Amino acid sequence: LVGIHVCANTDWEFLLATSLDIVSFDAYGFFDKLAACKDALYAFLERGGIIAWGIVPTSEKEYIERETAESLLARWEAQAAQLVGGAWDYKSLLQQTLITPSCGTGSLSLTHAKKVLALTRDLSKLLRDKYL
Repeated sequence: LVGIHVCANTDWEFLLATSLDIVSFDAYGFFDKLAACKDALYAFLERGGIIAWGIVPTSEKEYIERETAESLLARWEAQAAQLVGGAWDYKSLLQQTLITPSCGTGSLSLTHAKKVLALTRDLSKLLRDKYL
């Protein structure tokens, strides 16, 4: 598998049209930019592409401290609601999704890095239990 991580915004139409298997993006801060390219995203998913949905914040310690797995579940559902329709429902979208931190944890304190990883694990479980 070949993938790429985009920390902010990019030319999503171009990127999603490549032969990449996985596109990792910062859904916490930049979901609206990817959602604006629904047709390109649908085409990417239809050919079997996987979205690494970086919904667990890493950019600001205040965001990390504020969020819970439940608040991130609500955030994911609100984001996914903008993409569901036609052939794509929550389950089918989630089947081609990896839940990830929004970016790396290397610059975080150990406490914050552990919380990011725990949130990622807990949110993934909540989503699997609810939709898969």
